Amino acid sequence: MPILNIKSNYLLLALVGCLAACTMDATKPDPTQEIVAPQSVNQELVEVIDLAESLFPIEHFGHKLADYRLIKAENLFAATGRKCVGSHCWRLTYKRTGLIPEGPNEMIAKGGEIFINVNLRDHSAKVAGFGE
Repeated sequence: MPILNIKSNYLLLALVGCLAACTMDATKPDPTQEIVAPQSVNQELVEVIDLAESLFPIEHFGHKLADYRLIKAENLFAATGRKCVGSHCWRLTYKRTGLIPEGPNEMIAKGGEIFINVNLRDHSAKVAGFGE
């Protein structure tokens, strides 16, 4: 006697169909969210970097752009606890080049970062802080 009969095959097929439908519904994009084309994100990021790098050399500290490398660009679309929140708000992290390892198996040094907040709405950038 077979383990699965015709009725259980239909039941299994219905279950798989239901699971597939549930999974598809869970992955549907939210129609209220704005979908941004990759090209416009790239253009926006170029503008963000230009605004941030206009701060160099950072006065009173002697930091020159040539001494730093951009290691992180973070959009603050859903950040909490910040003054600027939204798709127009960015935080860039620059790290002193001498503290970044040359090889893949080397450790990255602690500290040496400059955090810069950029607001595209009012085209402003300001230093938010420094690493240890």
